[in-house]
Amino acid sequence: MGQIPDEHLPGALFKPVHRGVGVWQVTLPSLVDGVSNPLVEVLKQPRSGLVVTGLGGVIISGPMISASETQTTDDVDGSWTFEGVSDLVHVEDRVAYPSPGVEDAAAQTATNDVRTGARETLLHQYVNANAGPGAPSARRVSGLTMGTDGGAGATITKSPRFTQLLDLCRDICFITGESTDRTAEFRLDLENEQLTAVESGLFAPTLTDAIVAGQEQGVNRPDRHAIRTSHSCRTTSQEPSVSTGGLGDLVTVVVHDTEIPAKITSATISVTADGVYLGVSVGDDVATDWEAGVDSTLDSLRSRVSSLERNDLNPSWLAFTPTVEGVTDAAECSGSYLIDGNLLTYHFQIVLDSGVFDVVRLGFDHAPCGGVIG
Repeated sequence: MGQIPDEHLPGALFKPVHRGVGVWQVTLPSLVDGVSNPLVEVLKQPRSGLVVTGLGGVIISGPMISASETQTTDDVDGSWTFEGVSDLVHVEDRVAYPSPGVEDAAAQTATNDVRTGARETLLHQYVNANAGPGAPSARRVSGLTMGTDGGAGATITKSPRFTQLLDLCRDICFITGESTDRTAEFRLDLENEQLTAVESGLFAPTLTDAIVAGQEQGVNRPDRHAIRTSHSCRTTSQEPSVSTGGLGDLVTVVVHDTEIPAKITSATISVTADGVYLGVSVGDDVATDWEAGVDSTLDSLRSRVSSLERNDLNPSWLAFTPTVEGVTDAAECSGSYLIDGNLLTYHFQIVLDSGVFDVVRLGFDHAPCGGVIG
């Protein structure tokens, strides 16, 4: 639809993030040569966005999420500031349904969407079924196409239930590509002014061993010995596994004459009147920055509460077969029960061939509480 001219780029900011949703921001004048800026009119439209390219191809692309106009005495005509995110937001905005082919969330027919396959294959399958061309029309992301499935990675089993799709993808595959070792090429040091600040320290671990609890309730719920933290895994019947690794190129960071290889976790491209500048973040600031630590804790809490809401706070009706004493011509007896916390609710139906009957006692061949209703 158009290209932002060089004179309007100062102030622009583009920040792609590995394994996360990147952000971008541009500010454009409201008027150009006394008439409305056509690029402003385009970016103001819903579902608009931009594509940022460089020598290596696309750097970041994604939709606009906010637009605001500002007028001052120095800028009477005004200017529009547009903020957006990267295309990965379309995956973050979706959840993995237990029955992805069923459009109505209240009419899901399965408890979990259980799939087994190579890690790359599962990535393709879950994204395609919940956001891609294979998703119901209401959840399908327009313009999203699926690439070629190379079948890379070990064979695993996943069983999501209303799990955020991006969290599921991260859980399936922590590493999606080979890291390039550039430690010999890039040396970030305070002395060569390639580092603005370094903060490091020693901290006690937040988790040593974890209690990973599986399905069922009470004593029937399998777990593993641990001493620190409990995580719910009711959505899977598979043994838990742990993957380690990271994304981004390796560079050298010098701290007190000690060379430390570190991965680039994000990059920020800023445009000023003096030129284009690139800044990178290496390592993890969660342990040393208070605000980053709070953000990480809140994100973990959101994920855990979401898991409880999806699984523990949404009980399902389970079937049972009632037996009726004193009734000899019962053609069909069926029922179901619901356990919600400490509340046990029964529902049953008796269909008779004919005649009048008198229910003396109603019992259950698989009584969930071992009792009898009289």
